[in-house]
Amino acid sequence: MKYNIIVADPPFDYGGSSCLSTTKEAIDLITAWGYEFNTTAFVLDKQVGVPGFYTYSSCEFVLVGKRGKIPSPSKQSGEHQFISKKKTKHSEKPEEVQDRIESMFPNHKYLELFSRSHRPNLTCMGNELSGKDIREYHKININLDEQS
Repeated sequence: MKYNIIVADPPFDYGGSSCLSTTKEAIDLITAWGYEFNTTAFVLDKQVGVPGFYTYSSCEFVLVGKRGKIPSPSKQSGEHQFISKKKTKHSEKPEEVQDRIESMFPNHKYLELFSRSHRPNLTCMGNELSGKDIREYHKININLDEQS
């Protein structure tokens, strides 16, 4: 199966990372997967923060990486970059993030890695779905269709 859009929330081992190094880890992962960091899609205000090294951390970033020709976002979606939703479980993202991605890129094939729940129209993989470590899935073909 080929996917146009990959959504991933990797379980980074942050330790005492500052906000800057968290962003750096994500950009390093984007690069390791063969993508180029492009922009920030969303800023997620969790409305509850934790003491950080420099500031009280309450925001996360949803980054966009690209490889080849990136699908053009739908002009009708008109999605705003800022999302403010109260934090739920540790590192769980609000459904609104995926909703907005699907609105921006309708009619594409989606793969969500490290998923916590099944969603219609997405191929979802994660240990909270099946109990399997994501590395245990058998030879997943994650070739991106470079057509928009």
